[in-house]
Amino acid sequence: MSPASVSMRVAELENMFGMTLFHRTTRRVRISDQGNLLYLHAQKILEDVDDMSKVMSSTKTDLSGTLRVSA
Repeated sequence: MSPASVSMRVAELENMFGMTLFHRTTRRVRISDQGNLLYLHAQKILEDVDDMSKVMSSTKTDLSGTLRVSA
């Protein structure tokens, strides 16, 4: 993603949650406490989605056996 696109997405998140996710200066960008909390929750959600994907993949069964067709 381009830096401009990332900035727009961060701004959208800040507007959606009504909080500042990063402390910005001309020389530095630091994550805020709220931004860090959001990151931790998002990381947990992504891990849960990954776990769900693994569980669903392991329960998937392939068809096997003889298929008889009569016409």
